[in-house]
Amino acid sequence: MNWFKKLLPYLLLIFFTACKEKPEKLSKDEAIDFAKQIERTMKKGDGSLLDKGFDTEEFIDRMNLPDNAEAKGFAKGAANGLNFGTRIANEMSDAIDFAFIKHYIKDDKHHVVFRLYDEEAGTLNYHDYELVKKHGKCLVADVYIYLTGETFAETMGNLFKTLYEGSGNEGINADGDMDKINTIKTLAKSGKSEEAKEIYDKLPSYLKKAKMVKLMYVTLCAGLSPERYESALLEYKEAFPNEPNINLLMIDGYYAQGEYKKMLTAVNALDSQINKDPLMDFYRYLCYKLLDEKPTAKTFLVRVVKNMPDFQPGFIEWIAIDLKAGNKVESDSLIAVYRKKRFDQKKLDQFVNFYK
Repeated sequence: MNWFKKLLPYLLLIFFTACKEKPEKLSKDEAIDFAKQIERTMKKGDGSLLDKGFDTEEFIDRMNLPDNAEAKGFAKGAANGLNFGTRIANEMSDAIDFAFIKHYIKDDKHHVVFRLYDEEAGTLNYHDYELVKKHGKCLVADVYIYLTGETFAETMGNLFKTLYEGSGNEGINADGDMDKINTIKTLAKSGKSEEAKEIYDKLPSYLKKAKMVKLMYVTLCAGLSPERYESALLEYKEAFPNEPNINLLMIDGYYAQGEYKKMLTAVNALDSQINKDPLMDFYRYLCYKLLDEKPTAKTFLVRVVKNMPDFQPGFIEWIAIDLKAGNKVESDSLIAVYRKKRFDQKKLDQFVNFYK
């Protein structure tokens, strides 16, 4: 089954083990320490700790695959897949931040949440890792990915069902279909969105119904036009109206539609869903700025800079506001702080020269 190797780079899957171990008692301090270690290594572009940090037997078990030869082959393909952490690290750049933002306990299970924010593209995602402890080590049982609205194990299990149970009379060409999906992804990433859409249009209908493929199509349409992106978002929303990832997706969707009050509602709903992230105040600032409610917008921007002193976009926006308003004392003070940080100084120079 060569298609497993083609599929897994796109899905960032992990490993497989054979024997089930009984979890041990995990403490809050151990969970937080594990999360901080992951954050440190990922910020260095090293995904090896996260690669080795999965309880792969538990993960495969949560895929909830049927007991047949095809499912076993699928699991073995997962076992030989590329590493989760390394794949994320390879996608990162200086503009992408992978930050540990919170720990919580639900149903006696420890969770750690990470934010993935791309400053240049303005894209946002969250990973919620459920942790277990085995052989004295903290491990990841599964990860809930906010952008997909489901755990990674659920995504893989649903993909299996799509490929092996949902194709109807069209027949299955797993190798060829996975080749097409990876080609679409590669073309879209390189800015060749029209070419990517041509290949997408030729995918079999059963595959287009898959949640992961519909989400890929939304991302693809973002590189085509605001109208196509808006249409793809609405199509996804109609197909999955009650999905928990709708709030995250529709922040961009409502922006594209010019529905800024609805955009603010989506931001607030996402913040409640995460149970608070200070970055959401930056999105509130953007919403109120678009609504032309400048005093309220700046209130949230000040909160962002206070709570996230190393968040460069917050400083840039505040400095730009004061430069535009001629608030020299305040802008000079902010610029002085900015100059001492490991921020992009050329970007600041551009703003200063523009408003001179």
